[in-house]
Amino acid sequence: MSLIERSNFQTYSLIVVSPMFGLFFLLGLNRGLEEWLFHRDKKVYYYEWLGSFMNLITFFIILIGEQ
Repeated sequence: MSLIERSNFQTYSLIVVSPMFGLFFLLGLNRGLEEWLFHRDKKVYYYEWLGSFMNLITFFIILIGEQ
């Protein structure tokens, strides 16, 4: 595999994976917001927000690893 093909593959894989991580991040934020609005006393929203930020951190680790 030449250098040009390799860089195109990395760029393509990043473009394909980015929306998936963005979707999971926004889903976690949305669920956490709903839990915060309706069940604020149970504090379940912390788990949703933590999961959302873990998805974001995982995306950045993969992004750094591909470069």
